[in-house]
Amino acid sequence: MTRYTRVRFRPRGQFHFGGRGVGMERSDVWLPADSLFSALCTVLADQHGADIVEELLAEFRGARTPSDAPFRLTSLMPYAADVSFLPYPMVGPPRIPNATDLRRRKQFKAVQWVSSNVFRALARHESPTAALENDLPTTIHGGKIWLTLKEKDGLESFMARHPETGKPQSPVLWRTHLRPRVTVDRKTLKSAVYALGGTAFNRTKDSSAGLYTVVEWLAADESVQALIKGAFEQLGEVGIGGKRSSGFGQFVPNFEDFVNWSIGASDGDFFTTFSPYHPRPNEREVIGPEARYEIELRRGWLSLSGYMNLRRASIRMIADGSVLRWPSTVTPFGDLVDVTPKTLFENEGPTVYRYGLVFPVRIANAAMKPSDQIETRRQLDGGRS
Repeated sequence: MTRYTRVRFRPRGQFHFGGRGVGMERSDVWLPADSLFSALCTVLADQHGADIVEELLAEFRGARTPSDAPFRLTSLMPYAADVSFLPYPMVGPPRIPNATDLRRRKQFKAVQWVSSNVFRALARHESPTAALENDLPTTIHGGKIWLTLKEKDGLESFMARHPETGKPQSPVLWRTHLRPRVTVDRKTLKSAVYALGGTAFNRTKDSSAGLYTVVEWLAADESVQALIKGAFEQLGEVGIGGKRSSGFGQFVPNFEDFVNWSIGASDGDFFTTFSPYHPRPNEREVIGPEARYEIELRRGWLSLSGYMNLRRASIRMIADGSVLRWPSTVTPFGDLVDVTPKTLFENEGPTVYRYGLVFPVRIANAAMKPSDQIETRRQLDGGRS
């Protein structure tokens, strides 16, 4: 029985994932799950009509527990060859000797992505010895990616060379480029030059880097699974992200089905999320004591048939990688949030939703405790924090 499907996006060109602000220069290396879900709904509507999207959204809105929803998915995250990366959970430095040393803490703090092996060790409170060198994390990409030494050696084909000396450097999995672009005013014919940021993933003769998401099938039957997989294939043709009309965002999807995704702890009072999370009113307990989280503002624009450049209502969501407390009475779920633009609401147009379902992974209680040295210092200080 298929429980999970990992969808790898093998890039056919660059991506433009814009961030906050009005400039076009920035391009991120990942895409939140709510944007991915919106893109899937758009291609479903183009392929099969708006009614099938309304039916799918109604199943999400009518679900009372996670098992009632058709599926949930993670944000788009990077991979390279056989190594998949996940957001560094907010558990702090691992419990290793000298972890409280300021220099070491700074190096752990700079990490943004960890390999699945490192994540598993952190979530289960296991010592990531295979990913340490002299008590420091084994990293690439300027300290932003933490992985094991074996995984680093396996990415040798992505090794870059210094442009002047030719000496090998650490593996480079992606680069952000700036492209000069020009726009011409139709009336005055005046031109204006601007720069456009694009994220290009590296590729070698035998392997490539790219993006992936994991879909967990909940109440979806085989017909719904086939429908969503078809939407991924169509999305690869039309592209995802910004500047699709210029050829950005196209990819070839590759599907990998599996039954279990053993990535977190078996039990624990905490969890992290691999997708932006909008808790339901009865899930407020997730931001209880010891929770470590970041709130991000989600907003954007959309265009529908008969409507162009509408600003969606802004909402705040809990960011990927946050560590939250598992509620005592309910299972973390999240919901779809009504972000219908004012113009659509006044004209009785379709309702627009933003995806806010959580993708929870358990974190062991021990992983949330301070390091031995901090604990010892507290004991010596008589329990003062």
